[in-house]
Amino acid sequence: MNRILIIARHEFIKFVTRRGFLFTLVGVPLWIALAAIVPAKLSSAQNRQAIFAVVDRSGAFTPALSRAVDRRNAREPERFVLADTPPALLRAAPEKFAAIARNYLGNGKEDAKFDAIVVIPKDFDAAHPAEFWSSRNEDALRDFVQTALTSALRLRAVHRLGDPRAAAALDVEAAVRPRNPSAGLPSAIKGIASVSVAVGMAILLLIVAIMNSMALLQGVIEEKSTRMIEVLLSCATPWEIVTGKILGVIAVALFTIVIWVGSAAILGSVFAGSMAAGMIHGALDALSDPVLTSLVILYFLCGLLIYGAIFLIIGSMSASLADAQAYLGPSMMIIMLPNLFIAAILNAPNGALATAASYFPVYTPYIMLMRVGSHPPAIELVTTALLSVGVAAFLVWKAGQTFARHALTTEKPPRMGSLFSRFRKSATAE
Repeated sequence: MNRILIIARHEFIKFVTRRGFLFTLVGVPLWIALAAIVPAKLSSAQNRQAIFAVVDRSGAFTPALSRAVDRRNAREPERFVLADTPPALLRAAPEKFAAIARNYLGNGKEDAKFDAIVVIPKDFDAAHPAEFWSSRNEDALRDFVQTALTSALRLRAVHRLGDPRAAAALDVEAAVRPRNPSAGLPSAIKGIASVSVAVGMAILLLIVAIMNSMALLQGVIEEKSTRMIEVLLSCATPWEIVTGKILGVIAVALFTIVIWVGSAAILGSVFAGSMAAGMIHGALDALSDPVLTSLVILYFLCGLLIYGAIFLIIGSMSASLADAQAYLGPSMMIIMLPNLFIAAILNAPNGALATAASYFPVYTPYIMLMRVGSHPPAIELVTTALLSVGVAAFLVWKAGQTFARHALTTEKPPRMGSLFSRFRKSATAE
Protein backbone atom coordinates (compact mmCIF):
# COMPACT_ATOMS: atom_id res chain seq x y z
CA MET A 1 0.00 0.00 0.00
CA ASN A 2 2.87 2.34 0.75
CA ARG A 3 4.31 1.79 -2.74
CA ILE A 4 0.92 2.57 -4.32
CA LEU A 5 0.71 5.86 -2.43
CA ILE A 6 4.27 6.77 -3.40
CA ILE A 7 3.48 6.17 -7.08
CA ALA A 8 0.21 8.11 -6.78
CA ARG A 9 2.05 11.03 -5.16
CA HIS A 10 4.70 10.93 -7.88
CA GLU A 11 2.03 10.99 -10.60
CA PHE A 12 0.18 13.83 -8.90
CA ILE A 13 3.30 15.99 -8.58
CA LYS A 14 4.36 15.20 -12.14
CA PHE A 15 0.99 16.23 -13.57
CA VAL A 16 0.38 19.38 -11.54
CA THR A 17 3.86 20.79 -12.19
CA ARG A 18 3.57 20.63 -15.97
CA ARG A 19 3.32 24.00 -17.66
CA GLY A 20 0.42 22.86 -19.82
CA PHE A 21 -1.56 21.79 -16.76
CA LEU A 22 -0.84 25.03 -14.93
CA PHE A 23 -1.89 27.03 -17.98
CA THR A 24 -5.15 25.09 -18.23
CA LEU A 25 -5.74 25.36 -14.49
CA VAL A 26 -5.51 29.15 -14.65
CA GLY A 27 -6.87 29.61 -18.16
CA VAL A 28 -10.24 27.91 -17.71
CA PRO A 29 -11.40 30.18 -14.83
CA LEU A 30 -10.27 33.19 -16.85
CA TRP A 31 -12.29 32.02 -19.84
CA ILE A 32 -15.29 31.49 -17.57
CA ALA A 33 -14.85 35.01 -16.21
CA LEU A 34 -14.64 36.45 -19.73
CA ALA A 35 -17.70 34.47 -20.79
CA ALA A 36 -19.63 35.91 -17.84
CA ILE A 37 -18.32 39.49 -17.98
CA VAL A 38 -18.29 40.28 -21.71
CA PRO A 39 -21.97 39.40 -22.42
CA ALA A 40 -23.00 41.28 -19.28
CA LYS A 41 -21.06 44.37 -20.40
CA LEU A 42 -22.49 44.16 -23.91
CA SER A 43 -25.98 43.73 -22.52
CA SER A 44 -25.59 46.73 -20.22
CA ALA A 45 -24.24 48.78 -23.14
CA GLN A 46 -27.24 47.83 -25.26
CA ASN A 47 -29.66 48.61 -22.42
CA ARG A 48 -28.15 51.96 -21.50
CA GLN A 49 -30.30 55.04 -21.02
CA ALA A 50 -31.33 56.71 -24.28
CA ILE A 51 -32.08 60.47 -24.27
CA PHE A 52 -33.98 62.02 -27.14
CA ALA A 53 -35.66 65.28 -28.03
CA VAL A 54 -38.74 65.93 -30.17
CA VAL A 55 -39.22 68.69 -32.72
CA ASP A 56 -42.98 68.52 -33.13
CA ARG A 57 -43.91 70.90 -35.96
CA SER A 58 -47.49 69.63 -35.84
CA GLY A 59 -47.82 70.45 -32.15
CA ALA A 60 -49.99 67.38 -31.53
CA PHE A 61 -47.78 64.35 -30.83
CA THR A 62 -45.36 65.36 -28.07
CA PRO A 63 -47.88 64.55 -25.28
CA ALA A 64 -48.42 61.07 -26.77
CA LEU A 65 -44.67 60.41 -26.79
CA SER A 66 -44.41 61.69 -23.21
CA ARG A 67 -47.14 59.29 -22.03
CA ALA A 68 -45.47 56.41 -23.87
CA VAL A 69 -42.15 57.19 -22.16
CA ASP A 70 -43.82 57.26 -18.74
CA ARG A 71 -45.46 53.89 -19.35
CA ARG A 72 -42.22 52.33 -20.57
CA ASN A 73 -40.25 53.68 -17.63
CA ALA A 74 -42.81 52.24 -15.24
CA ARG A 75 -41.65 48.79 -16.43
CA GLU A 76 -37.95 49.62 -16.94
CA PRO A 77 -37.01 52.80 -15.05
CA GLU A 78 -35.14 55.50 -16.96
CA ARG A 79 -34.72 53.38 -20.10
CA PHE A 80 -35.83 56.26 -22.34
CA VAL A 81 -35.74 59.93 -21.41
CA LEU A 82 -37.65 62.63 -23.29
CA ALA A 83 -35.62 65.81 -22.80
CA ASP A 84 -36.59 69.43 -23.36
CA THR A 85 -35.95 70.51 -26.92
CA PRO A 86 -33.41 73.38 -27.31
CA PRO A 87 -34.81 76.52 -28.99
CA ALA A 88 -32.12 76.29 -31.68
CA LEU A 89 -33.60 73.02 -32.90
CA LEU A 90 -37.14 74.37 -32.81
CA ARG A 91 -36.19 77.45 -34.86
CA ALA A 92 -33.88 75.65 -37.33
CA ALA A 93 -34.89 75.84 -40.96
CA PRO A 94 -35.16 72.48 -42.76
CA GLU A 95 -32.10 73.14 -44.96
CA LYS A 96 -29.94 73.99 -41.87
CA PHE A 97 -31.37 71.37 -39.53
CA ALA A 98 -28.71 68.71 -40.24
CA ALA A 99 -25.83 71.04 -39.32
CA ILE A 100 -27.51 72.16 -36.09
CA ALA A 101 -28.58 68.61 -35.14
CA ARG A 102 -25.00 67.42 -35.63
CA ASN A 103 -23.88 69.64 -32.76
CA TYR A 104 -26.38 68.06 -30.37
CA LEU A 105 -25.84 64.47 -31.54
CA GLY A 106 -22.05 64.74 -31.30
CA ASN A 107 -21.38 62.39 -34.23
CA GLY A 108 -21.94 59.38 -31.98
CA LYS A 109 -19.46 60.46 -29.29
CA GLU A 110 -20.08 59.93 -25.60
CA ASP A 111 -20.35 63.67 -24.90
CA ALA A 112 -23.41 64.07 -27.14
CA LYS A 113 -26.36 65.81 -25.50
CA PHE A 114 -28.94 63.60 -27.24
CA ASP A 115 -28.88 60.08 -28.59
CA ALA A 116 -31.58 60.93 -31.10
CA ILE A 117 -33.82 63.75 -32.31
CA VAL A 118 -37.32 63.00 -33.57
CA VAL A 119 -38.72 65.45 -36.11
CA ILE A 120 -42.49 65.31 -36.68
CA PRO A 121 -43.68 67.24 -39.76
CA LYS A 122 -46.64 69.58 -39.68
CA ASP A 123 -48.77 67.25 -41.84
CA PHE A 124 -47.59 64.03 -40.18
CA ASP A 125 -49.40 60.89 -41.31
CA ALA A 126 -48.65 57.66 -43.13
CA ALA A 127 -47.81 59.54 -46.31
CA HIS A 128 -45.59 62.12 -44.56
CA PRO A 129 -43.29 60.21 -42.18
CA ALA A 130 -41.44 61.50 -39.16
CA GLU A 131 -37.64 61.67 -39.16
CA PHE A 132 -35.36 59.92 -36.67
CA TRP A 133 -31.99 61.69 -36.49
CA SER A 134 -29.18 59.80 -34.74
CA SER A 135 -25.45 59.24 -35.11
CA ARG A 136 -25.62 55.90 -33.27
CA ASN A 137 -27.30 52.57 -33.70
CA GLU A 138 -30.46 53.24 -31.69
CA ASP A 139 -32.75 50.50 -32.98
CA ALA A 140 -34.57 50.04 -29.67
CA LEU A 141 -35.35 53.75 -29.35
CA ARG A 142 -36.41 54.01 -32.98
CA ASP A 143 -38.79 51.06 -32.63
CA PHE A 144 -40.21 52.58 -29.45
CA VAL A 145 -40.84 55.95 -31.12
CA GLN A 146 -42.39 54.29 -34.16
CA THR A 147 -44.76 52.25 -31.98
CA ALA A 148 -45.74 55.29 -29.92
CA LEU A 149 -46.42 57.43 -33.02
CA THR A 150 -48.41 54.61 -34.63
CA SER A 151 -50.68 54.47 -31.59
CA ALA A 152 -51.00 58.26 -31.62
CA LEU A 153 -52.05 58.25 -35.29
CA ARG A 154 -54.71 55.64 -34.59
CA LEU A 155 -56.05 57.60 -31.62
CA ARG A 156 -56.25 60.75 -33.75
CA ALA A 157 -58.20 58.81 -36.38
CA VAL A 158 -60.69 57.66 -33.73
CA HIS A 159 -61.05 61.25 -32.45
CA ARG A 160 -61.86 62.41 -35.95
CA LEU A 161 -64.62 59.82 -36.15
CA GLY A 162 -66.26 61.63 -33.24
CA ASP A 163 -66.25 58.90 -30.57
CA PRO A 164 -64.30 60.24 -27.54
CA ARG A 165 -65.22 57.23 -25.38
CA ALA A 166 -63.64 54.86 -27.91
CA ALA A 167 -60.55 57.06 -28.05
CA ALA A 168 -60.25 57.01 -24.25
CA ALA A 169 -60.66 53.25 -24.24
CA LEU A 170 -57.88 52.86 -26.82
CA ASP A 171 -55.42 55.10 -24.98
CA VAL A 172 -54.46 52.40 -22.46
CA GLU A 173 -51.74 49.82 -22.13
CA ALA A 174 -52.55 46.21 -21.34
CA ALA A 175 -50.94 44.98 -18.13
CA VAL A 176 -49.66 41.41 -17.90
CA ARG A 177 -48.35 40.28 -14.53
CA PRO A 178 -46.03 37.20 -14.65
CA ARG A 179 -46.80 34.41 -12.21
CA ASN A 180 -44.96 31.15 -11.52
CA PRO A 181 -46.75 28.53 -9.42
CA SER A 182 -43.41 27.04 -8.34
CA ALA A 183 -41.62 30.31 -7.65
CA GLY A 184 -40.37 30.65 -4.10
CA LEU A 185 -40.98 27.04 -3.14
CA PRO A 186 -37.91 25.49 -1.52
CA SER A 187 -38.51 22.18 -3.31
CA ALA A 188 -38.63 23.83 -6.74
CA ILE A 189 -35.50 25.90 -6.11
CA LYS A 190 -33.67 22.89 -4.73
CA GLY A 191 -34.75 20.81 -7.73
CA ILE A 192 -33.30 23.34 -10.17
CA ALA A 193 -30.09 23.48 -8.15
CA SER A 194 -29.86 19.68 -8.12
CA VAL A 195 -30.10 19.47 -11.89
CA SER A 196 -27.56 22.27 -12.32
CA VAL A 197 -25.06 20.67 -9.95
CA ALA A 198 -25.36 17.24 -11.59
CA VAL A 199 -25.06 18.59 -15.15
CA GLY A 200 -22.11 20.75 -14.12
CA MET A 201 -20.36 17.71 -12.67
CA ALA A 202 -20.99 15.80 -15.91
CA ILE A 203 -19.32 18.54 -17.93
CA LEU A 204 -16.42 18.72 -15.49
CA LEU A 205 -16.08 14.93 -15.62
CA LEU A 206 -15.62 14.95 -19.38
CA ILE A 207 -13.16 17.85 -19.31
CA VAL A 208 -10.90 16.71 -16.48
CA ALA A 209 -11.08 13.02 -17.41
CA ILE A 210 -9.96 13.60 -20.99
CA MET A 211 -7.34 16.14 -19.99
CA ASN A 212 -5.77 14.06 -17.23
CA SER A 213 -6.16 10.72 -19.00
CA MET A 214 -4.29 12.09 -22.00
CA ALA A 215 -1.50 13.14 -19.66
CA LEU A 216 -1.53 9.63 -18.15
CA LEU A 217 -1.24 8.06 -21.62
CA GLN A 218 1.63 10.35 -22.54
CA GLY A 219 3.39 9.64 -19.25
CA VAL A 220 3.22 5.86 -19.72
CA ILE A 221 4.63 6.14 -23.26
CA GLU A 222 7.44 8.41 -22.06
CA GLU A 223 8.34 5.99 -19.27
CA LYS A 224 8.48 3.12 -21.75
CA SER A 225 10.59 5.04 -24.26
CA THR A 226 13.08 6.24 -21.59
CA ARG A 227 13.22 2.83 -19.84
CA MET A 228 11.96 4.47 -16.65
CA ILE A 229 9.33 1.76 -16.50
CA GLU A 230 12.03 -0.79 -15.76
CA VAL A 231 13.02 1.13 -12.65
CA LEU A 232 9.40 1.23 -11.52
CA LEU A 233 8.93 -2.49 -12.09
CA SER A 234 12.01 -3.21 -10.02
CA CYS A 235 10.35 -1.46 -7.07
CA ALA A 236 6.65 -2.37 -7.46
CA THR A 237 4.38 -4.86 -9.18
CA PRO A 238 2.45 -3.94 -12.35
CA TRP A 239 -0.80 -3.87 -10.36
CA GLU A 240 0.67 -1.47 -7.80
CA ILE A 241 1.93 0.80 -10.58
CA VAL A 242 -1.43 0.81 -12.35
CA THR A 243 -3.31 1.46 -9.10
CA GLY A 244 -0.96 4.28 -8.14
CA LYS A 245 -1.20 5.90 -11.55
CA ILE A 246 -5.00 5.82 -11.54
CA LEU A 247 -5.14 7.17 -7.98
CA GLY A 248 -2.81 9.97 -9.08
CA VAL A 249 -5.13 10.82 -11.98
CA ILE A 250 -8.12 10.90 -9.62
CA ALA A 251 -6.24 13.17 -7.21
CA VAL A 252 -5.30 15.55 -10.05
CA ALA A 253 -8.91 15.60 -11.28
CA LEU A 254 -10.29 16.38 -7.83
CA PHE A 255 -7.63 19.05 -7.30
CA THR A 256 -8.56 20.62 -10.65
CA ILE A 257 -12.26 20.67 -9.80
CA VAL A 258 -11.65 22.23 -6.40
CA ILE A 259 -9.58 25.02 -7.98
CA TRP A 260 -12.08 25.63 -10.81
CA VAL A 261 -15.18 25.57 -8.64
CA GLY A 262 -13.53 27.80 -6.05
CA SER A 263 -12.38 30.24 -8.73
CA ALA A 264 -15.84 30.30 -10.30
CA ALA A 265 -17.42 31.01 -6.92
CA ILE A 266 -14.98 33.84 -6.19
CA LEU A 267 -15.26 35.39 -9.65
CA GLY A 268 -19.03 35.04 -9.58
CA SER A 269 -19.22 36.74 -6.19
CA VAL A 270 -17.01 39.59 -7.36
CA PHE A 271 -18.66 40.24 -10.72
CA ALA A 272 -22.23 39.00 -10.26
CA GLY A 273 -22.97 39.96 -6.67
CA SER A 274 -26.09 38.53 -5.08
CA MET A 275 -26.98 36.39 -8.10
CA ALA A 276 -23.80 34.34 -7.71
CA ALA A 277 -24.38 34.11 -3.98
CA GLY A 278 -27.85 32.71 -4.64
CA MET A 279 -26.48 30.15 -7.08
CA ILE A 280 -23.78 29.05 -4.63
CA HIS A 281 -26.32 28.80 -1.80
CA GLY A 282 -28.62 26.75 -4.04
CA ALA A 283 -25.79 24.39 -5.01
CA LEU A 284 -24.77 23.87 -1.38
CA ASP A 285 -28.39 23.28 -0.43
CA ALA A 286 -28.72 20.68 -3.19
CA LEU A 287 -25.53 18.91 -2.05
CA SER A 288 -26.98 18.65 1.45
CA ASP A 289 -29.09 15.78 0.10
CA PRO A 290 -27.00 12.69 1.01
CA VAL A 291 -28.49 10.54 -1.75
CA LEU A 292 -27.75 13.07 -4.48
CA THR A 293 -24.25 13.74 -3.17
CA SER A 294 -23.45 10.03 -2.90
CA LEU A 295 -24.65 9.32 -6.44
CA VAL A 296 -22.78 12.30 -7.90
CA ILE A 297 -19.54 11.18 -6.21
CA LEU A 298 -20.06 7.55 -7.27
CA TYR A 299 -20.75 8.33 -10.92
CA PHE A 300 -17.96 10.87 -11.06
CA LEU A 301 -15.33 8.53 -9.62
CA CYS A 302 -16.49 5.66 -11.82
CA GLY A 303 -16.25 7.93 -14.86
CA LEU A 304 -12.70 8.89 -13.94
CA LEU A 305 -11.75 5.24 -13.49
CA ILE A 306 -13.32 4.23 -16.82
CA TYR A 307 -11.70 6.97 -18.89
CA GLY A 308 -8.38 6.65 -17.07
CA ALA A 309 -8.30 2.88 -17.61
CA ILE A 310 -9.10 3.24 -21.32
CA PHE A 311 -6.23 5.66 -21.89
CA LEU A 312 -3.91 3.62 -19.70
CA ILE A 313 -4.62 0.55 -21.86
CA ILE A 314 -3.85 2.57 -24.99
CA GLY A 315 -0.61 3.89 -23.48
CA SER A 316 0.46 0.42 -22.33
CA MET A 317 0.05 -1.03 -25.82
CA SER A 318 1.81 1.84 -27.62
CA ALA A 319 5.53 2.23 -28.06
CA SER A 320 5.25 5.86 -29.15
CA LEU A 321 2.74 8.66 -29.47
CA ALA A 322 2.48 7.92 -33.18
CA ASP A 323 1.34 4.36 -32.34
CA ALA A 324 -1.16 5.70 -29.82
CA GLN A 325 -2.81 7.88 -32.46
CA ALA A 326 -4.20 4.78 -34.15
CA TYR A 327 -6.30 4.11 -31.03
CA LEU A 328 -6.94 7.67 -29.88
CA GLY A 329 -9.00 8.64 -32.91
CA PRO A 330 -11.61 5.85 -32.61
CA SER A 331 -11.58 6.06 -28.81
CA MET A 332 -12.28 9.80 -28.77
CA MET A 333 -15.08 9.38 -31.31
CA ILE A 334 -16.71 6.75 -29.10
CA ILE A 335 -16.26 8.75 -25.89
CA MET A 336 -17.62 11.97 -27.42
CA LEU A 337 -20.62 10.31 -29.08
CA PRO A 338 -23.13 11.18 -26.28
CA ASN A 339 -22.48 14.88 -26.85
CA LEU A 340 -24.56 14.60 -30.03
CA PHE A 341 -27.63 13.90 -27.88
CA ILE A 342 -27.04 16.29 -24.96
CA ALA A 343 -29.91 18.60 -25.94
CA ALA A 344 -32.36 15.70 -26.26
CA ILE A 345 -31.24 14.18 -22.95
CA LEU A 346 -31.51 17.47 -21.06
CA ASN A 347 -34.96 18.17 -22.56
CA ALA A 348 -36.23 14.72 -21.55
CA PRO A 349 -33.87 13.38 -18.85
CA ASN A 350 -36.20 10.48 -18.08
CA GLY A 351 -37.20 9.80 -21.69
CA ALA A 352 -36.51 6.72 -23.78
CA LEU A 353 -33.27 8.03 -25.32
CA ALA A 354 -31.76 9.08 -21.99
CA THR A 355 -32.78 5.81 -20.35
CA ALA A 356 -31.33 3.69 -23.17
CA ALA A 357 -28.07 5.68 -23.25
CA SER A 358 -27.66 5.17 -19.50
CA TYR A 359 -27.08 1.44 -20.02
CA PHE A 360 -24.20 1.79 -22.47
CA PRO A 361 -21.32 0.88 -20.12
CA VAL A 362 -18.77 3.53 -21.14
CA TYR A 363 -21.42 6.28 -21.11
CA THR A 364 -23.26 5.34 -17.92
CA PRO A 365 -21.50 7.70 -15.46
CA TYR A 366 -21.62 10.66 -17.86
CA ILE A 367 -25.28 10.23 -18.81
CA MET A 368 -26.41 9.50 -15.26
CA LEU A 369 -24.71 12.63 -13.94
CA MET A 370 -26.93 14.58 -16.34
CA ARG A 371 -30.01 12.68 -15.20
CA VAL A 372 -29.54 12.18 -11.47
CA GLY A 373 -30.78 15.67 -10.60
CA SER A 374 -34.06 14.97 -12.44
CA HIS A 375 -34.93 12.06 -10.11
CA PRO A 376 -34.97 8.99 -12.38
CA PRO A 377 -36.65 5.83 -11.01
CA ALA A 378 -34.89 4.19 -8.08
CA ILE A 379 -34.41 0.93 -10.00
CA GLU A 380 -32.46 2.81 -12.67
CA LEU A 381 -30.26 4.48 -10.07
CA VAL A 382 -29.42 1.12 -8.50
CA THR A 383 -28.78 -0.72 -11.77
CA THR A 384 -26.71 2.05 -13.33
CA ALA A 385 -24.69 2.49 -10.15
CA LEU A 386 -23.89 -1.23 -10.12
CA LEU A 387 -23.15 -1.14 -13.84
CA SER A 388 -20.77 1.81 -13.41
CA VAL A 389 -18.90 0.12 -10.57
CA GLY A 390 -18.70 -3.16 -12.48
CA VAL A 391 -17.44 -1.58 -15.72
CA ALA A 392 -14.92 0.56 -13.85
CA ALA A 393 -13.59 -2.47 -11.94
CA PHE A 394 -13.38 -4.54 -15.13
CA LEU A 395 -11.52 -1.87 -17.09
CA VAL A 396 -9.10 -1.17 -14.24
CA TRP A 397 -8.40 -4.91 -13.99
CA LYS A 398 -7.95 -5.06 -17.76
CA ALA A 399 -5.64 -2.05 -17.65
CA GLY A 400 -3.46 -3.80 -15.07
CA GLN A 401 -3.40 -6.97 -17.15
CA THR A 402 -2.51 -5.06 -20.33
CA PHE A 403 0.13 -3.01 -18.54
CA ALA A 404 1.76 -6.16 -17.12
CA ARG A 405 1.84 -7.74 -20.59
CA HIS A 406 3.10 -4.76 -22.58
CA ALA A 407 5.06 -2.65 -20.07
CA LEU A 408 8.46 -3.88 -21.24
CA THR A 409 7.61 -4.36 -24.91
CA THR A 410 8.59 -1.83 -27.57
CA GLU A 411 7.39 -3.72 -30.63
CA LYS A 412 4.53 -2.65 -32.84
CA PRO A 413 1.23 -2.64 -30.90
CA PRO A 414 -1.37 -5.32 -31.66
CA ARG A 415 -4.01 -4.75 -34.30
CA MET A 416 -7.55 -3.82 -33.37
CA GLY A 417 -8.89 -7.25 -34.36
CA SER A 418 -6.40 -9.15 -32.24
CA LEU A 419 -7.07 -6.80 -29.34
CA PHE A 420 -10.80 -7.60 -29.40
CA SER A 421 -10.03 -11.32 -29.68
CA ARG A 422 -7.87 -11.11 -26.55
CA PHE A 423 -10.69 -9.41 -24.66
CA ARG A 424 -13.12 -12.11 -25.81
CA LYS A 425 -10.77 -14.95 -24.85
CA SER A 426 -10.09 -13.48 -21.43
CA ALA A 427 -13.82 -13.04 -20.84
CA THR A 428 -14.61 -16.64 -21.80
CA ALA A 429 -11.73 -17.90 -19.68
CA GLU A 430 -13.27 -16.22 -16.67
